[in-house]
Amino acid sequence: MIWDVETDEYKLPELTDRMLAAAETRLGVKLPESYVELMRVQNGGVPVDQAFSCDIKPDWADDHVPVQQIYGVGEEGILQSPYLIKEWGLPKEIVVFSGDGHMWLAMDYRTVKSEPPIIFVDADNERIVPVASSFADFLTGLYTAELSEDEEGDIYPGLSAEQALEALAGEDEANWILSFNYFYENAAGQERLIEQKMLELLGTSSKQLKNLAAHYIMIYHEKFSFGEQVMQEIYSKMEQDEVLKEAVPELREYIQIVQDASYGDK
Repeated sequence: MIWDVETDEYKLPELTDRMLAAAETRLGVKLPESYVELMRVQNGGVPVDQAFSCDIKPDWADDHVPVQQIYGVGEEGILQSPYLIKEWGLPKEIVVFSGDGHMWLAMDYRTVKSEPPIIFVDADNERIVPVASSFADFLTGLYTAELSEDEEGDIYPGLSAEQALEALAGEDEANWILSFNYFYENAAGQERLIEQKMLELLGTSSKQLKNLAAHYIMIYHEKFSFGEQVMQEIYSKMEQDEVLKEAVPELREYIQIVQDASYGDK
């Protein structure tokens, strides 16, 4: 069994033929049979084996690329690809199925329309390297590696909430990502702080930073539910900001869905 059944993180609703057809039409590709079969078992999630051996890897990994998740078929899964491509300057005609902002794993449709090879995209160092000839080969190559200190969870050594907030007030995009990820990993007990900071960032003058904040609002909602009033304030800001409405329309749709599901009966 490839999936870690003890966690529902990244797990999406059960895949149907209609969902699959809609996703392929929207992305303009034929998804690999091995990927589709895996998603029919469970539509996205955390794999038991979280390493893939290849020649190219992040500097902090000794002999492998980490695979912390495999995205399912849905808005919070591979359908994020067009947004991620635009936001992070990734190559066009790929379908991203795993990643964290610094590194990505993707199906490479630049020269094919079906059964694509798998590539590793190192955003920090602007490297794009083939890692598997197919998704099936990628699955075969997954294994459990001995985790380094970073991979075991000490990803933000010495970083405090105050330092993370200071980084968000700066101009370094790499530090923005580090801060956003810090709050994701340390959301417990800081939910209200995160809510207020996201509201504040939606009003920043930096288009890139406000777009990142909008994206992370959806990610944070995986960890905890934003308060009803905060969600309404976020939606109001979206309605008043033409940049946000154009750049991240999916957030407005997402808020409407969340409000309908969470508050519709009140």
